[in-house]
Order: sequence, then structure tokens, then C-alpha cells
Amino acid sequence: MKNLNATYKGLLTGGLMIFFSILIFLKKDSIDNPLIYIVYCTYIAGIIWTLLIFKSSADHKSFKLFFSEGLKCFIVGTLLIVIFTWFFYRYNTTFRDSLLKTYRNDLINQKNRTPTEIEDKILDAKGKFLIIRTFIAILGYLVVGTLTTIIGSAFLSQKKV
Repeated sequence: MKNLNATYKGLLTGGLMIFFSILIFLKKDSIDNPLIYIVYCTYIAGIIWTLLIFKSSADHKSFKLFFSEGLKCFIVGTLLIVIFTWFFYRYNTTFRDSLLKTYRNDLINQKNRTPTEIEDKILDAKGKFLIIRTFIAILGYLVVGTLTTIIGSAFLSQKKV
């Protein structure tokens, strides 16, 4: 596996993230539960794996080179999991409908909106659901990937004293 470049490691990491997401969904009938941290741990492990292999391939490398290598991995992993997220929420409407039902009940319990206003808010939320979920996935994985790469690159690029 040493001859895999960072992009292929990102593909492998993203594939494992999708596999674990599907497995979690099949076991728990939902992706929104604490087991989703397995997916994040897989993502972090893939980035760290990429950085460690890169470190072992030569003597000293700069922070910039480490970050570049980690970036190649986490961008591909993020792209795969975001595409999966979009398809998952686009074609699995059960979760969306469940959230909308809860949202409707919350609006009714507030007792400060007319039934027409409630229906308008529900329709608006239904239209924005896929965009919001996809944006949350993009933002979450990019933040975790960037932080992992920065911390790993800073640590691994230190000169031995």
C-alpha cells in the first residue's frame, strides 16, 4: 500500500466512510446517531495514514508539503461522502419526512402561527432540506479534514532535535 498516492488514499478513505455510513443506516435505520463518529474516525485515520506514509517516504519535508499531501486525501474523501450524502437524502425521504413532522408539531405547539403559515414553513423547509443537509456535510468534513491536516502536518514537519 505504500505506492498509493494521496488521491487514491482519499478514494479508499471515502469508500470506507460510505461503507460505514450504509452499515450504520442498515443497523440503526438512521444515519443521525452517535455511531456516525465511526465515519469521522475513519476520515481522520485516512488523513493521518496519508501523512504518516508521506513522512516515511523521505527525510524532512516542510509543513507546506505535508499539508498539500493531506489536502489531496481529504478533498477526495470529502467529495465522495458529500456525493453520497446528497444521494442518500435525495432518495431516502423517510428521514426528511420524520424531521418535517417534528418541525410541524413544534410549530403547532408554539400556538403563534396560523395553519397556512405552518404549511408555508413546512413547504419551505422541505424545499431547503437537501441543500441544508448537503451544506452541513460539506462544512463538517472540510473543517475536520482541514484541522486534522493542519495538526498532523505541523506535528510531522517538526525537525528532530
